[in-house]
Amino acid sequence: MAPSDLPCWIPPPEYGVSRVPCAGRFAAVVLPRPVGELLLKAAPSRGVIVDVAADVLVWLVPPGSLTTDAVPGASLLGPGDAVHVPPAEWRRWEPVRWVVPPRGDCLAEPAVLSSALRRLSGRVCVCCGVLPERPAVITGAAADGQCVSLTSCQLHADEVTEALEYAAEVAEAARVSA
Repeated sequence: MAPSDLPCWIPPPEYGVSRVPCAGRFAAVVLPRPVGELLLKAAPSRGVIVDVAADVLVWLVPPGSLTTDAVPGASLLGPGDAVHVPPAEWRRWEPVRWVVPPRGDCLAEPAVLSSALRRLSGRVCVCCGVLPERPAVITGAAADGQCVSLTSCQLHADEVTEALEYAAEVAEAARVSA
């Protein structure tokens, strides 16, 4: 694709990586690399940048089109934030590069990404947002009495268990006092 067909915020190769403000151009969903790679397998997409130094994958999406409440560990960048954007040609070995060659508006499809984020949410630790090799799925009662299942890494399994036990106590106390 000719550089003139791409958004003006993509830097030319001679500039290298530029720090581009989101500022109404796009929002960015930032995920730790292991979680981001899993998401990328689930929903291949354009508008994805790998930042090796930060160990993250970044999805550029239309401003206001997505929230990251579904995935612990994800960050949503918007107005006032900036993203490291590589030249369009950087796709192989550079420390900041495009996963898929940029084209059009260079933004990921929010509906596809949102669906993949929801599917992924049950596989990452609710405490630290990592994708555990050996996840612990802990089931218990939430404070409203509803049954919930939460995923955690082995490091946080005890904390999640204690939180669910406390929630069950709160639910029982509310039931007794009602």
